[in-house]
Amino acid sequence: MQIKDQDFAICDGRGVKIDRQIYIFDWCKGGIVDTFHVLIKIGDFDAPKLIPPHHYNETLPIELSTGPLNCEASIPVTVKGLNEVLGVDITDNCKVASISLKVKSKDLYSKGFLVGSKGPDEPWYENAYPISNGVLSGLNPGLHWVVVEAFDGCYNAKKDSVLIKVVDKISPVMVIDDALQVSLPMLTFTPKVTPRYVWRT
Repeated sequence: MQIKDQDFAICDGRGVKIDRQIYIFDWCKGGIVDTFHVLIKIGDFDAPKLIPPHHYNETLPIELSTGPLNCEASIPVTVKGLNEVLGVDITDNCKVASISLKVKSKDLYSKGFLVGSKGPDEPWYENAYPISNGVLSGLNPGLHWVVVEAFDGCYNAKKDSVLIKVVDKISPVMVIDDALQVSLPMLTFTPKVTPRYVWRT
């Protein structure tokens, strides 16, 4: 019997695939009488572990506040950020290579105005929310399913989802126009000046 191996790197060098050829030699016949091929794959075959908060408590939906400058919420697309903001735990026996987020929304907004809402038995809207610098933004007030998928370096994947509720927890901010200028002529009465207040919501 004779063995010949040919190795191929897989999973960006994190694993190896071996094509093993086994030759059966018959000494009486003086040659190879049969050949067997065995494919051996050595690598990471376990998907990342993804544990949403609803697996260990009953606090859904997770409340997420809008930002101070607009009526929209955002979610960081990182292992640490998802844990801090949504309570999602993502681990892997090697390393989490990447994360993808997809959002399904109960309500549909256009330029800040509500234009549609789904009923109890209707599929929710699948909007393409922008992701920039590792942050998904543009989540309007209302209910959303955040679908999280985690990948490791060997292309194993795990998917789960979290129900969130975006609410406006930011109080209005009063802005005073402090650039008010009054020019007074030489008069004998006292002018009354009323400052202008602008409420920023």
